[in-house]
Parts: sequence; C-alpha cells; structure tokens
Amino acid sequence: MIFILVIFSLLSTAKSSIRPWIDICRTMQYDPLIDTCCNGIIHFGSGRNCCGITSYDRNFYTCCNGILHQGKEKKCCGTKLYDPDLNTCCNGVLYDGKGKSCCGTKEYDPDFTTCCNRIINFGRGKKCCGTKAYDPELNTCCNGKILFGSNKNCCETKGHNPDINTCCNGVIHDGKGKSCCGNNVYDPDYNTCCNGVINFGRGKKCCGTKAYDPKLNSCCNGKILFGRGKTCCKTKGYNPDLNTCCDEVIYDGKGKSCCGSFIFDPEFNTCCNGVIHFGRGKHCCGTKTYDPELNTCCNGKIHFGSGQKCL
Repeated sequence: MIFILVIFSLLSTAKSSIRPWIDICRTMQYDPLIDTCCNGIIHFGSGRNCCGITSYDRNFYTCCNGILHQGKEKKCCGTKLYDPDLNTCCNGVLYDGKGKSCCGTKEYDPDFTTCCNRIINFGRGKKCCGTKAYDPELNTCCNGKILFGSNKNCCETKGHNPDINTCCNGVIHDGKGKSCCGNNVYDPDYNTCCNGVINFGRGKKCCGTKAYDPKLNSCCNGKILFGRGKTCCKTKGYNPDLNTCCDEVIYDGKGKSCCGSFIFDPEFNTCCNGVIHFGRGKHCCGTKTYDPELNTCCNGKIHFGSGQKCL
C-alpha cells in the first residue's frame, strides 16, 4: 500500500514537472500544447486562430470582425468578404467597382466632387473649410467660415486686410500694426497695458490690471503700496531690515522667529504647528509637545509609553 502511494506521488510530481505550461481559459485549466482558448471557450487543437469564441484554421478560413468566412486570407469589409478587383470598401460599406474614392462610408468621384471631413461637395479640386468646399481664388476660410474674397487674413471668423487694419482678439480696428490690449488697440507711447486693461502713462509696471511707477510705489499681490522697493508680507509692504513678517502680520525687529502669525523666542519656547509652548527644543506631536522618554507620538496623537510602534 505504501509502495503504491509512493509511485502515485512520483507520477503526480513528474506530471507537474513535465507540463508546467498549464494555463487558464477564463475559469478552466487547459494545455495550450493540446487545446486553444478563444475568449473563454476551449477548443481542441493547439495554436489555432480565434474568431470571437470560435477557433479556425487560417489556411481555410478568413475572420472578418468576429464572423468566419470560407477562403484563405481574403479581404474584409466590416464583417463581409469582398474582392478588391471587383468592389470598393468604404469604412465597412461595399460598392461595385474597383478602386473608387471614399468619403466616410460613401463613394465619390474626385473628378467632379470634393470630400470635406466625410461630406461630399460639388466641384473638383476645391479646398475644405470644415465640411464645406470652397475656391481659394474667390474665397477665404477663417476658422470654419467661408468669406468672400481671396487671400484675406483671419481675425477669428472675420477677414481683414493687415495693410489697413489691426486684429485684436477677434475685433478689427482701423490702422495698420497697432498694439493690442485685450480686444482694444492702444498707443504704448502714451499708455501701458496691464492684463487687458489700458492705463494712462507709458513704460509703467503692472500690478494686476493697474499700472504703477516702481520709482514711487511697490506691488504686493495685486495691491499697489506707497513707497518703492518694499518687501511683501502678503498684501502689505515692510522693511526686512527693521521688521519681521509672520503670515501677513508685521512685527518690530529684524529676523525674529515665527510660529504661525506670532513671533516667539526659540531660546525659551517651542513652536508646534502654529502653537507656542513654554520650554525650548521640545518634541512636537501635532500642535502639542511630548517627552519621547515617557510617551510615543502616532499620527499627531500622544500615547503613554515610550518606543511604541504606530499602527
């Protein structure tokens, strides 16, 4: 009895070592050296081709988008077979006649018509403007809109002559080569453009949509302040040689330490995430201090006992 069990065990081990290539077909095991898996269905015969859930031999059949047809390596048009010497396939639709031109799913004759983005237009050799055809000797295409007159410059969907006009963001203005500020024109010799808004005075700097003179003012986060060359404390200006900025709050004294919007002395205090505690060099746990020899900090919460592991 023991001898039989040993033999069975040896045979099982040999089988698994001889056939390590067992694979899964959806939820079932199969041997690819014997069978073929086609989208979850096992078929007898190794190395066969799949057409949907059916296996086939490509020496005798052709698969067209999941549909099997008799005949080797024929041409497909959608799910159908066709002979390119007799028919033309236009994106899955068959037409009589060899080598015709396609426009989407339709056939067309380029000697008489023009295809523009799958739409057939009357007239040969025209240019396309979106889905419409036009004659560039008579018209201009501006962003999908056909305009009367050739070789125009586009101002979004309008045409203009740059020798006599200026285009500013879709708005046409009289005058050649003017400067734009948003959709308006302006004279940079007399004005300054700040983010689409015209300000009086040339060569100024911008602070948001407003212009300012850096010799007289400073800009802090879109707010113009009196006095040149100031350092910003958010929307306020200050002198870092005389003051300290702590989260938009200005304090007397240079180079002090901040704890949130407050100043503190690290020689006597500890800052924990914006909260000041008495005593220097303490350990922080969130906004609180703790003694690591007595406690453990886990994710901002203090636990009794040192050296504990955090979950």
